[in-house]
Amino acid sequence: MNTYSHEVSDLEFDNSPNPTKNELAVMSQALGMLLSVGVPTLECISVVMEITPNARLRKILNNAYYGIRHGDYIASSFSGYPRILGIKFISIVNDGEKMGCLVDALLEYAHYSGFKPGQLSRQIGWSECLTTFTKNMFESLKDDNSVLKSLSLSWKGTTAEFQETIKCVRNNVECGCTLSEAMDEAHFCDRFYYNMIQAGDRNHDLLTSFELLAKS
Repeated sequence: MNTYSHEVSDLEFDNSPNPTKNELAVMSQALGMLLSVGVPTLECISVVMEITPNARLRKILNNAYYGIRHGDYIASSFSGYPRILGIKFISIVNDGEKMGCLVDALLEYAHYSGFKPGQLSRQIGWSECLTTFTKNMFESLKDDNSVLKSLSLSWKGTTAEFQETIKCVRNNVECGCTLSEAMDEAHFCDRFYYNMIQAGDRNHDLLTSFELLAKS
């Protein structure tokens, strides 16, 4: 294992504030969600970095990205920042990775830190229509409806403009696209959402992806 290290002093960071407890919780939840559906680790780090507003946290994630590329584990990539991330976070992630249950550890930390449904979607800036669509898709897929039928039912409670976008997505699926491909072509959602749906397509388990997104 490469011992590439990121143990640096806090002086390397500018005067931006440390991440709040909520910001750490949202990061942990987002990372745990992406990993849970099988998104590759480096892609997970890159996506979470993109949706993280705190400058210090983004720098740590950026360092973690390059550390993992050089062979580091996720836990060791975070371990050099106890004064920023906190001993609790580093300990939970380290123990989780050692025991082979990193996803559970990340989601446990988010829960421990008070993560509530809606925090992630608000931070990313999802519209009410996308939130409503996500819940509608989850409920429809849970009833064993097909993707096409679920898309036809998912527009309820959304705006006319959003409904037109859903129609574009549905048309793309009818033409043979996967749901994630159809969403991408219609510029339907952000990168985090897209990765979750892409993983659902790849795993043939869109229900789980929409369930996780509906709780985010």
